[in-house]
Amino acid sequence: MKIILYESPTELIEAVQRFSGPQNDENEMHSADDNDTTALNDDNNNDDDELTIKVDFDSPYSRAVARSYEVDATVMGRMLEHHCSNNSTTSTKQYLIFNKIHLEGSVEDFFRVFSRLKHVVSIRASTCRIHPVRWIRESLVHLPNLKNVVWINITEVPEAVPVHDAALRQQDEGSDEEVVSLPPPILPSFSALTMLVEQTKTLELLLMHSIQKSTSEDEVSAFWLAVQQSPCLEQLRLGGVWLKDRDMPFFARMLKENQTLTHVCIDVKPALSIIPIAKSIVENTSLKELVVGTIFTEGVRLETLLNELEEFAKVLHFDNQTLVSVETVWQLCLDRCKASNINKTAVSLYLRKEVLSNTARCERELEKISFYLTLNRIGRKSVLYSPCRDDWISIIAGRSNISIIFYFLQQNPSMYFGIGGTCL
Repeated sequence: MKIILYESPTELIEAVQRFSGPQNDENEMHSADDNDTTALNDDNNNDDDELTIKVDFDSPYSRAVARSYEVDATVMGRMLEHHCSNNSTTSTKQYLIFNKIHLEGSVEDFFRVFSRLKHVVSIRASTCRIHPVRWIRESLVHLPNLKNVVWINITEVPEAVPVHDAALRQQDEGSDEEVVSLPPPILPSFSALTMLVEQTKTLELLLMHSIQKSTSEDEVSAFWLAVQQSPCLEQLRLGGVWLKDRDMPFFARMLKENQTLTHVCIDVKPALSIIPIAKSIVENTSLKELVVGTIFTEGVRLETLLNELEEFAKVLHFDNQTLVSVETVWQLCLDRCKASNINKTAVSLYLRKEVLSNTARCERELEKISFYLTLNRIGRKSVLYSPCRDDWISIIAGRSNISIIFYFLQQNPSMYFGIGGTCL
């Protein structure tokens, strides 16, 4: 694997000037050391058909020299064109890593060059000021081999506009300074993400933080439909997308119908019931990891929490044998609810007993969920439908957990007996 690293705008500009001159000089290229963790594949892989380009303006070296994140968009475009377009073969896999890049000037050339990088399979960018919607619409959707998109805090800050309303200006008397208003930053939109998922048939991983809130139900439903119908998408991790009541049916339908996703991470509005999510995984046969984030609120009731836990435990017991990990705030909610209710001096004795009873039931349901996830993790699905007795024996062989052993013996009592019906 070949790794090209640029750690400051000055270094990048000088490199572009060198290989844009009469003689193309490749001395600006230098490989990261063996401890570099930015390469997406194993650094010990000597495959010359893999190229990683890392532009990190917030590296230790960059911070030691001068912290400057701004670079001309044309310079970035020429660098990518030189390394990715001019020096590639049909078997080249290219990985791009950007950190703390603030594009300045006209971005048309950058987006145009980027749209022609047909060998790029992965883009990882964090804390960059690059217009996210244009980047998707004008570049990413045209990449025929794109598999991974990891964006964290990708925004564009629009230009300030003058404030003409005298009531809002509130200038100091005698000041000649023009009062301006700063519009909100531009974030990736649902419509742009829908286009990315629909048109990028090779997409396997989509991780996005900081997404523009949408007021359009049609826009949100179109995105989840695109995810539902995606032929290759395996991991979907969205931060800052708070599912609301109106969004839950679309998300739940996606989970029910999609059979490619293995990892899903999503946030839900505080106090929103996730029972529809539990019901949606009854028929899902691909999902292995589910992360549902939210913000704990004091208004969460133990009864609501208990209903969610019972539904998930029931689904995992009778239907879903694929899911191996569920991360939620159940335990946090349970601890907070118990503390906030029991510690109130005004709570009646009857109510205290009710709280303790519901708390105990919640804890039992949590134990059930953990148990069934463990069964799925050790291969329950492959054994339950196997006619081979040896498969059943092998899954309990050497295990010390009595509950696991008893579960499989219940499912297949024939394991009690050896050949000829002799009791083991």
